[in-house]
Amino acid sequence: MINILSIDVEDWHHRLAYSKILGKKKFPGTAVLGVQNYIKILEKYNHKATFFIVGEILEDHPELASIIVNNGHEIANHTYSHKLITDYVNKVEFFEDLSRTSDLIYNITGLRPKGFRAPKWSLTKEMNWVVKYLIEQGYEYDSSLYPATGFNYGAKNAKMHPYKMHPENILGENPSSNFYEFPTMVYPFLNFKIPIKLRYFGSKYFNDSISKLNHYNVPATLVFHTWEITDLKNEFEKYGSTPINLLRNFRIPFNNLFEKVMKTFKFTSISNYMKILEMKNGN
Repeated sequence: MINILSIDVEDWHHRLAYSKILGKKKFPGTAVLGVQNYIKILEKYNHKATFFIVGEILEDHPELASIIVNNGHEIANHTYSHKLITDYVNKVEFFEDLSRTSDLIYNITGLRPKGFRAPKWSLTKEMNWVVKYLIEQGYEYDSSLYPATGFNYGAKNAKMHPYKMHPENILGENPSSNFYEFPTMVYPFLNFKIPIKLRYFGSKYFNDSISKLNHYNVPATLVFHTWEITDLKNEFEKYGSTPINLLRNFRIPFNNLFEKVMKTFKFTSISNYMKILEMKNGN
């Protein structure tokens, strides 16, 4: 079964776990290294991925868009400034932020992004206005829902499989809709949906999660970050407590773990997977 691979293109300072305590401290160029590291492994195993890029990174490194697209991958919108949706002053500021990144992508590649992901999965069921805007702007899918339970983020009632989203109810399906949702993979256990991250759980349990979803004919949508595959964790020992930093940066970089997953399953980008769905449906 073909699964879905997505990578959020962020510098280390875009990590929302650190952004407030870092202040003006920056780690420029780390996203570039992360993209290069991922593409090298993806090329080795002949996988394709969707790269959700932060606009201000693209503005500083416009070559990233060409690197991604020229290697057969998809580039999508991860906002310009990487803020939670709730941190924007108003809807207009949020719309301008998305438009700015979309224009950057278009000016470099000649392509408009088809997909959007909100930083830290900050799209909630009350924000159908975001989906309406995306549809109006020609987007074809969102990948902002994390159907996790019992944690500080996530939409616990969200579905675990890709579905055609109802614009009036983002947690609901509408077979006649042309707009898709691709929720992030979780591990279903009893009544819980556990957010499973490769650097915490290791490749065995991570692969088990993918296999469990595939057993029910559900493709897993994986989410990784460029900072996960670049080694800067020692830089962060001066920020926050030692136990917290250890948890946040456990097994970074995780190159070997990532490669074990890539060896085991077949992956493609979100837009490629949508084409597969359209072929199955005879469209």
